[in-house]
Amino acid sequence: MMSNSVYDIIPDLQDNEHSQEYIKVALIAIKGQEHYDAVCHLDEVLERTSQTEQSTIGDCSPPNNVRTPMTNKRKRSTPVTPRKRANYKSPVKKQLFRKKKKNQEVWKRNVRQFNRVHGLPYTGLTGKEQTKKKMQYRDCSKCKFKCSVKITAQQAGDIFATYYQLGSYEKQRNFICQHVEQTKAKRCTTNRKENSNTYFLTTDGKKERVCKAFFLGILHVSKKTVEYSLKKKEHGVFVGRDNRGKNPSINRTPKGDRHLISEHIQSFPTVSSHYTRKDSNRQYLSSNLSVQKMHQLTNKNVRGKAKNM
Repeated sequence: MMSNSVYDIIPDLQDNEHSQEYIKVALIAIKGQEHYDAVCHLDEVLERTSQTEQSTIGDCSPPNNVRTPMTNKRKRSTPVTPRKRANYKSPVKKQLFRKKKKNQEVWKRNVRQFNRVHGLPYTGLTGKEQTKKKMQYRDCSKCKFKCSVKITAQQAGDIFATYYQLGSYEKQRNFICQHVEQTKAKRCTTNRKENSNTYFLTTDGKKERVCKAFFLGILHVSKKTVEYSLKKKEHGVFVGRDNRGKNPSINRTPKGDRHLISEHIQSFPTVSSHYTRKDSNRQYLSSNLSVQKMHQLTNKNVRGKAKNM
């Protein structure tokens, strides 16, 4: 039972001051249909309210010593069903940014470069398929350096994995420069090479000398790669860099021209959208403009500046 759920309505006592007749108004707490009802006996109200579910409706009871006015409105024949709570949710406000952002990691050029540096299969710029890099371990027990005796297959696999986990063109070339020593040949003739190379591989913190074929097979690199790395070697460190893909495009518009076009477009008055004004800060050009008209105005503007100069 709720507190203050029963009120007594005492009539005016002008006609009969000693009258003890009065009306009891009790709260009928039916979920969704709470209302006050006038009854003669309080016991009947208690029985009806105990059989129904009690629900709190806040402090909606009328204050004490206030008479409830009687209304002559007709009661509806059909019961009024309570309104359901709306399930509509207001849409989340859109963030003010471009619809599509650039993701350089998925560009074909960057994916090709990543796979090439990490020894993974990739498709070249000309469409040629390149296979995955694999270590070529060979038996050098009969070699004068005894390469396979000094370095086991497991140790060679660790060297191969370390080389391709560097993940950088410059770091891999620097690895070659640190493990290949170049000296002048003892005999310098027209038919012989001027320099001689000495190859090493590091295992357990110790450099072991190996032959050229064993070195190239473990790292799966070509002879030209080693020669180029040594050519760019200064003070024992590789100082070159990967220039592939660094040249600007031939048909690219110069930066000065692009800046001039941008200023020309921004000189036109803009209007915000009527429907997406709340969700976007985009600005739109007038409907009277077209690409052809803007191009004609650009030519006039450029020619006028050229005459003034």
